[in-house]
Amino acid sequence: MKQFKLSKITLLIITALPLIAQAQPVNTSENSSTIDSELTLISSESTDVKTDIHTQKDNSRIYLDEGAIWATRDITKFSPVLNIDLSDEVEVEHNKVTDSLRFNIQTNYSHYIKRWQLAVYRGKDRHLSQPLKVLTGDELSNDFDIEWDGKTETSYQFKAGEQLIFRLKVWDKDGNMDVSTLGVTDLVHADKQVEIDKLDNDDNNEKRSYGRATLMRHNIPTSSGMAKMMGTGLKGVDTVTIGEDEYTVEDGKLYVEKYLPTDAYMFPVKVKYDDGKERDYQLFVRIPDTYYAQAGLVDLYFGKNHVSGNKDVLGVDDQYQGDIYNRGRLAYFGQGKFGDKLQVVAHVDTKESALKDMFKHPFAADDTTVFDILDDDDEMYYGNYGDEANIEKVVNTKGKVYLDVQYDKSSAMWGNFNTGLTGTENADYSRSLYGFKGDYRTRQTTSFGDDRLAVTAFASQADTLSSHDEFLGTGGSLYSTRHGEIVPGSDKVTLVVRNSKTGVVESRKTLQSGRDYTINPFQGRIVLNKPLSQQSQSGGDGVLDSSTNNDLENYLSVDYEYVPNGSEALEQMTTGGRVKGWLTDNIALGSTYVQEQKDNQNYQLSGADLTLKATEGSYLTAEFSHSEGQQTDSNYLSKDGGLSFDKIENTDPSAKRQGDMIQVHAVASLYDLMPDTFGAVGNDIEAWYRDKDLGYSYASQDDNLAQLAYGSKLRLQFGDRTQLTTRFDHLDEQDSSGKTVTDTERVEVEGQYRITDHLKIAAAGRHVNELNNDEQQSSGDLVGVRADYEFNDDNSVYVKGQKTVNASQSFDQDDSVAVGAEFALNEDWTLSGEYATGDRGDSLQAKVDYQVNDYYSTYASYIQEDYDNENNIVFGQKADLTDTLSFYQENQFVDDNNGKGKVNSFGFDYDVNDDVDAGIAFEKSNLKSTDNGDIERSGISVYTSVDKDDYSLKNKVEYRVDKGDNKVTQFVTTNRYVHHLSDEYTLFGKFNYSKSKDETKNEVVERYTESSVGLAYRPIFNDRLNFLTRYTYLEDYDQTDRSKEQDTNNEKSHIVEGETIYSVNAHVDLGLKGAYKKKSELYKRKDSSDVPVKNEIFLTGVSASYKVMKDWDVTGEYHWKKDRVTDDLEQGALVSVNKHINDNVKIGVGYNFSKFDDDLVHNDDYNAKGVFINLVGKF
Repeated sequence: MKQFKLSKITLLIITALPLIAQAQPVNTSENSSTIDSELTLISSESTDVKTDIHTQKDNSRIYLDEGAIWATRDITKFSPVLNIDLSDEVEVEHNKVTDSLRFNIQTNYSHYIKRWQLAVYRGKDRHLSQPLKVLTGDELSNDFDIEWDGKTETSYQFKAGEQLIFRLKVWDKDGNMDVSTLGVTDLVHADKQVEIDKLDNDDNNEKRSYGRATLMRHNIPTSSGMAKMMGTGLKGVDTVTIGEDEYTVEDGKLYVEKYLPTDAYMFPVKVKYDDGKERDYQLFVRIPDTYYAQAGLVDLYFGKNHVSGNKDVLGVDDQYQGDIYNRGRLAYFGQGKFGDKLQVVAHVDTKESALKDMFKHPFAADDTTVFDILDDDDEMYYGNYGDEANIEKVVNTKGKVYLDVQYDKSSAMWGNFNTGLTGTENADYSRSLYGFKGDYRTRQTTSFGDDRLAVTAFASQADTLSSHDEFLGTGGSLYSTRHGEIVPGSDKVTLVVRNSKTGVVESRKTLQSGRDYTINPFQGRIVLNKPLSQQSQSGGDGVLDSSTNNDLENYLSVDYEYVPNGSEALEQMTTGGRVKGWLTDNIALGSTYVQEQKDNQNYQLSGADLTLKATEGSYLTAEFSHSEGQQTDSNYLSKDGGLSFDKIENTDPSAKRQGDMIQVHAVASLYDLMPDTFGAVGNDIEAWYRDKDLGYSYASQDDNLAQLAYGSKLRLQFGDRTQLTTRFDHLDEQDSSGKTVTDTERVEVEGQYRITDHLKIAAAGRHVNELNNDEQQSSGDLVGVRADYEFNDDNSVYVKGQKTVNASQSFDQDDSVAVGAEFALNEDWTLSGEYATGDRGDSLQAKVDYQVNDYYSTYASYIQEDYDNENNIVFGQKADLTDTLSFYQENQFVDDNNGKGKVNSFGFDYDVNDDVDAGIAFEKSNLKSTDNGDIERSGISVYTSVDKDDYSLKNKVEYRVDKGDNKVTQFVTTNRYVHHLSDEYTLFGKFNYSKSKDETKNEVVERYTESSVGLAYRPIFNDRLNFLTRYTYLEDYDQTDRSKEQDTNNEKSHIVEGETIYSVNAHVDLGLKGAYKKKSELYKRKDSSDVPVKNEIFLTGVSASYKVMKDWDVTGEYHWKKDRVTDDLEQGALVSVNKHINDNVKIGVGYNFSKFDDDLVHNDDYNAKGVFINLVGKF
């Protein structure tokens, strides 16, 4: 077993840490006597807004008639916010916006911002080449509104159905720039609302979101410190303005975060009441230049034992080997900043051990256990619940040492980290590991905001393995990963839309934990907030027909780290790094290297990349990478939500594997290159080349297919009336046997010309070479024309035809004629449809939308195609039954080459009031699949959410039935309850349960229960008595595929615990603790037989402490531990006399006695007694 033998270095680090304590402490109360009531300019960076001040004795705290407002500081927190909000729909009329657009800015570091720029673009300007309007300013505060009257700097007509995109840039006084993501808004008619979804499959790699833009690239240094302004009990207060920033008071509470440069500040504060009255105050905040907070503990035991009886039972404990023993623990935590750039977090915890072992292997990771995973739940911190305290995990480490040093934009750390090797398409490496990671970034950036030089390196003795699971959408929200015991925070969940015929990924969307899903890392269970159906609906229009919508399927892609059983890969080295530097603003070179030690073949990934960036919309990237071995050994697909898995690629794990990948991708906006020749919209060229060897292995693309893909696309727009698009693409894929599974080549040209404002014509030609339905190579040439006539924005008709002008014998002829139309019969009825007839049969598509009123709409669609034997019908409706109750319902009838069946779904969402939400969803499907046989699936999901001032309750119940070869039922419920019975009593409860049963075999496949209930008494005014109680029940029964890799498959535990402390008076404290645990497990033998193991343990302890005089106290403890199954009894007593030398050092002398009684069959009785010395230091 490899270890990092750096104990001497660790000892030097620990010895040096107390020197940091010499940093001068800051007296937060100094302002109470030195700052007078009038606003004073304390230094150059202070706010200098003057106002009349209401009578106030203490400038660090504001006392109102009811409630108070005060200021604190958090020197080390770093969470900058820059949000830009705009309505996701903007009304237009007569080619103009009906009202000014108001962009609302939310930020917590406005004091750093000295200049801002807001740019608005038309939605089709994918390269951000020509803004419609650029708004600039010098002042920016929280809740700041930027207003635009809709006047543009270029000729543009606002039309319903189009979009606007916007982005904010801000600069500090030194020219450092922060950039937001792209926000999107739809242009709609003033009297009509439409739903538009155009950006899901956009090729632009900029991050976009509807109605909001958020901080994307952060370069402004904001590490000086953060001030927190908080208020509570603010009855009757509407808003509070601090400086120039206004904040709304909700439920009588105020919470504000503001990043400030190092300085002292006196903020003017305006309190506005609901009745319109206002009062002015001032609030003092100081952000020091140097600040360091630390805490430490040294706890040492030295003792002499006298052991009698059977000593063999104690052979595993060094404490009982010989007469003299020593044990101890050293713990240290420090956090602070030195100047405006340097921040340090240091942590050492040797855990309790013999002194000779305290500094052994200080940098090695502790073995990951199930308890580490369970403890990720805040409720598992038993001693903290009930007092409304927040648990913030500043230190994240699996070893004895944690160090995080940040200087400016760079950092070096030892602890838990994410590798974070990103920025390429084919050589990313993202894992959660423990060890060293360094990240260097220059302060200088390019004109686009990219770091001039970025270097990342890491090294780890990985004790976990990575896994990739894919789940076909089931219509439900519960998905169980292949492996349990997932490392908390390592999960990366992505929604993937894939073409079932070609295997091409159409789109990806990264889901966020907590917002889109929740995960139980111990059990590996993912619960989506919304059910995921199997089929995805997406489509487009053109001259020549393409594949049908039902070819698109939803997959849930999950990558994570897990704790394996018995793998030799544990604690073997994983190293890697990436360098990327911009030689100029336009040229960058990058390199990536990763190496993993593994059981069979070590994995190695190396790559180099080149980036040429002319503008934000014109760039070229080239990547070359080489891999040896396989990155992810666990690569599985499940079609039933995780009940069973199939390996995605079935290769011999002992076979050597290696391969290369070459990719070149170029995009150019012709307007950027020749602005005098081309317009900003609709003129660009794109080209790509991708060559992947069979053995190349990279993360989730480990399909073990050799792939060759290349192509190009050119778009030209001549004036406002003519557009030309050309496209060429080739895709060839072969499996490990050399069989060609995909062989497609297309050349396509399409031109559009708008003759009048109402009439548009288009013509297209395509050459295609592909495998037909019988997997025979075929080729053909198609030409087609299309004419569209738009009566107005809502009514249009079109006719199109295509002809096979040249084809091979095996090519399926594809001559056809089609006619289609879209009509708004009135404000409520919309009809659309298309009928086509030709060599591949007839097809019919039709859709009807009826907006019954502003609150109720219905729709129906029908698709019938002879070539794919497709015959699908969809009926649906949506309704806001009341202001608080909404309803949706949909029926799908499917009949195609993959099978036939129907899917019925409906749901209600009910906002009972401001505090209560509820909803129900139901789905039932019956599919007769040619590949998977007959499958019937039904599911129902119900949720409730109650959030009151004193209590909150969240509940979700789901039931699903799958009928195929076997009938499987699944029941899932998640429940969470917190009730503040008073300011001193808190009741907490949690109940999560799932059960899957194979009804055909009458066998339970999986059952899991996680439940707990607790009551806490944490007094505020009289702190003499405190108590905590909790009951926990855990059950894990697993007979699924993944249970084959586990040692146990059935576990049940009951745990009852309680603890109380009572201060009799100023001298006497009494304590009582009791716990009961009953546990049963089934362990697997190598012959697959089960061995039941049970234990039932009682633990009782009493303690008393008596303060004799100022510096002396006497402590006594006695505890009993009884195992009823084996009838073992362990008990012990301890008495000590302690002297407090000062506030930081205590020394104690005591005597302990332990006795262990076993049954008469085993002669394991022993007595142990002796004197000990306890030395405790703290600061």
